[in-house]
Amino acid sequence: MGHGRAMARAQAHFEDSGRPLLRSAVAWVTLLALTATTAACARKTADLTEQQARMRAEEIAQQAVAGMSPKPALQQHHYSSSGCTTEFGTAELDQVSVDYRLEGVAPSAARDLVRQARDAWVALGYKFQSKDSDGDWSDPAAAVFMHTRPDDFSLSAQNSITDRSTGDGIAYITVRSPCYPKPTESPSP
Repeated sequence: MGHGRAMARAQAHFEDSGRPLLRSAVAWVTLLALTATTAACARKTADLTEQQARMRAEEIAQQAVAGMSPKPALQQHHYSSSGCTTEFGTAELDQVSVDYRLEGVAPSAARDLVRQARDAWVALGYKFQSKDSDGDWSDPAAAVFMHTRPDDFSLSAQNSITDRSTGDGIAYITVRSPCYPKPTESPSP
């Protein structure tokens, strides 16, 4: 029996039985279940604005390079604020993603910069996204994938190889915010 038919049958039973107290109880239980489901979905988004997400992404990238040696210049390579898809599908949510290139250092230092970013983030208590997210340090194209707690920003550092024979490359840091509600637009007059 379909869910809709079962609900209609139950409602008809309660209306016919003259049990207003039971109908009220069923209504309250339904309302509580709906509220709990809505609250669970709401926890999947962050209470952020685009500006706050961008500032936090910059902070996370700065934390990674603060103690690096040799000291690279953090150059924003790409920025986007776009729609966000959650496990519940596409919603009225946005997400900030920022890519930074670490410049001003020899290409031979790129893999070591990735490791230093990893070490800085581990020292801050950030977590690996999975058991396989820590870089394969025997691979010149090493990459790490982590996330912050409790605000759940995703971060990665990777060596983009420019010379496979030497392992030289360019180090990049990418920071992605959690999903946050799109700003509401006021109607135009």
